Amino acid sequence: MSFEGYYQLLCENGHHFAADCYSHYGSDFSDTICPDCGAPVAWWNLVNQTNCCSCYGVEEDKYDPSMCEMELSFDEIQKTCQFNGAGYIEPEIDRSAITSICNECGNVKTIAQTRYKIPEHTGHIVAKEKS
Repeated sequence: MSFEGYYQLLCENGHHFAADCYSHYGSDFSDTICPDCGAPVAWWNLVNQTNCCSCYGVEEDKYDPSMCEMELSFDEIQKTCQFNGAGYIEPEIDRSAITSICNECGNVKTIAQTRYKIPEHTGHIVAKEKS
């Protein structure tokens, strides 16, 4: 039996990104930095995608919460399992992305990434080294 999943990560500046579950297996993320700004990781959470989507795709009139190991409602399955997997924590936005639109071509450029609040009661806070 295999395990499929990924880690959700938030850096100290609130940037949200992901890491493969195997490349970081056993890591406490104390030496991992944000790919956007280079800040240290402040928070992490493991998301399990193993068999989570086995109940996704079942028609609503044939769905029973006991089909899902997490016993999620049909609506929760659609929102949670389709894209994220079991244990996914929806980060709360602290500051929306800042964008600008080019006057010539209309393309949207991201000037500053969305920043999220570090959850205090879910996931794992990365321990800081004492100086």
